Amino acid sequence: MRKASRIRPAEREALNLYLSKIQIPDDTVVSPDLFKNKNSPLFLEIGFGKGEFLYKMAVQHPDINFVGIEIFITGVAKLIRKMCNYDNSNPPQPENIKILIKDARLALKENFLDNSIQKVFILFPDPWPKKRHHKRRLINSEFAELLRRRLVKDGSVLIATDHEGYLEVIREVMKEAGFKEEISSEPLVLETRYAKKALERGGQIYQFLFRK
Repeated sequence: MRKASRIRPAEREALNLYLSKIQIPDDTVVSPDLFKNKNSPLFLEIGFGKGEFLYKMAVQHPDINFVGIEIFITGVAKLIRKMCNYDNSNPPQPENIKILIKDARLALKENFLDNSIQKVFILFPDPWPKKRHHKRRLINSEFAELLRRRLVKDGSVLIATDHEGYLEVIREVMKEAGFKEEISSEPLVLETRYAKKALERGGQIYQFLFRK
């Protein structure tokens, strides 16, 4: 778990009240038993930030179970406040969201089984544009192979970025891992704060779906 910006008092209270209700323990393997609807498919968002996309997807798709991975506790706090409708007397909704507060690489290795995830969302991963920092990038050959093992047959990974250089690396490593590439146009991606910032400064949003 990492700290980022200051947590507001209402966010701190929401964490204290409700984190245990939606957090998956660090040593727990994700299974249908963690959710109210045990027969629903599992979707995963890696690096959910403040949780805007994760929350909207879960509300729009109550028949799907969602797990979000985020390492910054401030983002987790903001998601829980949103789930409480900004009133901490309300228990968090919807009930089809669970979270892991953990490094994404470790979480995918330690908390998920092979052939268990229907769809993965990775929106605007840090491109680490300087060459000496490329080794810090999330999506590399090893990570792509791990994603493929964790997905069910015909499962998919939706990746969005505004960094053309990183995009080409992503496409190459996903292809090498055996994924089939498709163009994606998920409208909720464009509603995220990262997408809005990129568009405001004249950038372009690239969305690709990689299918197992």
